[in-house]
Amino acid sequence: MTAIILDIYPDAGGDERRNHIAGYNLYTPENIEKSVPEVFTELERHLENEHDITSDTSTLAAYLLLAGRAPEFLVRNLPESLRLGTPEWITFCRGVAIAEANACGSVLSMTFANVMQLEAIEPVNKELEILHSVLSVDPIIDWALLNNVITLEQVISDYKGSGDRAIEAYQTFADVYSQAVATLSTPLPSRKAISREILEHIVPDCDFIDEKILFEKQRSSDEFNNFEPLAMSMVELNMSNHLGTLNWDLKKSTSLYQRFPHLVPNLVSTEGVFKRRFDQAYAPLEKAMASIVNLALSALPPADRVRLLCGEVTFFTIRPSVAIIQIPPRLSSSSLPICFLRKNRKPKMKPRGAMAS
Repeated sequence: MTAIILDIYPDAGGDERRNHIAGYNLYTPENIEKSVPEVFTELERHLENEHDITSDTSTLAAYLLLAGRAPEFLVRNLPESLRLGTPEWITFCRGVAIAEANACGSVLSMTFANVMQLEAIEPVNKELEILHSVLSVDPIIDWALLNNVITLEQVISDYKGSGDRAIEAYQTFADVYSQAVATLSTPLPSRKAISREILEHIVPDCDFIDEKILFEKQRSSDEFNNFEPLAMSMVELNMSNHLGTLNWDLKKSTSLYQRFPHLVPNLVSTEGVFKRRFDQAYAPLEKAMASIVNLALSALPPADRVRLLCGEVTFFTIRPSVAIIQIPPRLSSSSLPICFLRKNRKPKMKPRGAMAS
């Protein structure tokens, strides 16, 4: 194997800069958000163009060179969504580092699922916890290099200081990202859930608040409307503030209001609680959306970012603006259809003299 590598690339094994293979930087900022196949293909083209390796052997050369310096690019069955410089990439590379620490070269025979299962195993003692923390440093430094937080020259001259800055930046990024994801995954308040919560608090021993078994009674009467047998639930009626009107009740059982006499006096407006809770949830939601947009913009390639920030977006529409209340112009007789004018035109009356003749 060594003979094959030296035959393909004689300088293999020499002193190379961090993350470099035959002069190609795997973790250059230009590779941010790229997939593994894209980076692998670029490495093949680099070997062909810069080292005169034929296209027939460039794939083998790339594989052999990556196996010794960056085995994370050779794990099988990688998902298409896995991109360089993302939090998922850091977690994946930490799993690769753990696998390589257990058995060097084992990653080459592992799948993505195998690596993630190994990474998810919690350390069983203090020593393993320290080892996992140490193995996380290099993936975080590579993340910082991809995101231009630190430069390769800074890492070479001051590895510890660069690592501290990278870890601090990633911790800040991870906190913002996790908080935004948690906020966006939290369901917004709904009138139905609030109505159910109010009823569960007032009548906790009622077990049919969601069942559609309430029917409307006739006005000023205890009889039910037979012509409109629409059944509703207590939750639905409380949402529309009809539960407290006493116009809806059980048909074939003891009256709801007799079974729960404290129900109506303690009812609370669902709309008021909903507005208050929605206002409380809107501010964090707006902040989380802004954080996600900022993270998405920061992950754009530099050219696309400049084009978006400095470009001009123009909207064309075939209708008037909806931001202004449009008052339709008065219709004149000249603008009405001919058929409408003929239909509504009164017939001309003949003079009496003409009728006599």
